[in-house]
Amino acid sequence: MSALAQIAAAQHTVTGSDRAWTPDSKSPLFKKLSHNQIKLFPQDGTGITSETDYVIYSTAIEKENPDLIQADKLKTKQIHRAAFLAECVQEKELIAIGGTSGKSTITGMVGVMLEELGVSPSVINGGEIKNFDTDKTLGNAKAGNGNTFVIESDESDGSLNQFFPTLALISNISKDHKPLEELIPLFIQFANQTKETLILNQDCSQIRQLDWPQKKQLTYGITQPADVMAKEIQLALTGSSFKVNKVEFKLHVPGEHNISNALGAITLGKSLGFSEQEIAPALEKFQGIKRRLDPIPSSNGQTVFDDFAHNPKKIQASLDTLRPHTKKIIAIFQPHGYGPTRFLFDEFVDVFAQNLRKEDELILLPIFDAGGTATRDISSEDLADAINQKNRFAQTVESREALIKELGNKIQKDETVVVMGARDPSLTDLCNQIAKL
Repeated sequence: MSALAQIAAAQHTVTGSDRAWTPDSKSPLFKKLSHNQIKLFPQDGTGITSETDYVIYSTAIEKENPDLIQADKLKTKQIHRAAFLAECVQEKELIAIGGTSGKSTITGMVGVMLEELGVSPSVINGGEIKNFDTDKTLGNAKAGNGNTFVIESDESDGSLNQFFPTLALISNISKDHKPLEELIPLFIQFANQTKETLILNQDCSQIRQLDWPQKKQLTYGITQPADVMAKEIQLALTGSSFKVNKVEFKLHVPGEHNISNALGAITLGKSLGFSEQEIAPALEKFQGIKRRLDPIPSSNGQTVFDDFAHNPKKIQASLDTLRPHTKKIIAIFQPHGYGPTRFLFDEFVDVFAQNLRKEDELILLPIFDAGGTATRDISSEDLADAINQKNRFAQTVESREALIKELGNKIQKDETVVVMGARDPSLTDLCNQIAKL
């Protein structure tokens, strides 16, 4: 929503509200929105007036929200954010990035790559792209001068099917916000609505099994035969290198999953007519997405990572990346809502039980409560009990203060702490606290 607000503010007067906003808020997010002449209000209906032409809302906003109630009273037109974005991009060459995991990073890679290649794209992303982050912009949006628009398209609420992209990429398909039997038709429809080229990750078993529409397809992969493949892979916590058709690529983000993401961006660049020799230096400029295994400086010997991982596939990718480079992982996980925790309970248990070693530890924070009408009938204690039954160590803490006290008594040099969770920007503040222990 903040990305969309920044793009809209270039042509319209934009206001906004947030449950967490107060007039004395020190959040960089709110400060940067204000820098963009976006006036902020409490989420109590006061921001909706007779001068408001449209109220744009996300799926996270419930019908009982005071802003929507006020919009109903004033008969103000209401538009879902994806429908509004679809209107904004309908005259553009649209590049849409979809998939259960990796789409924010691929969108960032493509945006930076095309910017470096002189395309000057506009970009809307779910994560903050470090290259585009400034004192006045959040990094999750960029207004370009060209006709190309790059967007992260979201399957969680089905809104990716609002778009009819010129070129679409699907990174993977796995259970996350919806069961597979609901996700698969969404992605098939997304592919059918793609006008020209469809790019697919061959390493995803679900993608390989599906019958995709008969149109121009390009594939990428590491382990499976594909049009674009990585060879001579070298992995480190500070980044990686690999070759495509004898051209060396270097990344400043770690993990084999990011090599896969880069292959998607490379395949997309090639489909637009750029060569590997042109793409390699452009892609090397990509600095990463905030809160994707983001290292936090620490002077005490331990390594602390701030990580957005919140579904099982993302958690596995992060643990796979860290495990070879540390003698012990202390994973701190804040489940990101009651509904997702309930829906993915068994998968959460399995991913931690299968990807943590005997020497590793898991500490669960209370489930993040974003308000609203969620059914609060599950807890982090339930997760910890189930993981312990799988012979892996998991414990809970009742608060962040208790966590800091717990870590202060046990964290050692040369150990790695990773804080994982979504929807809660204050997790970065927690990482900074841990780095000072």
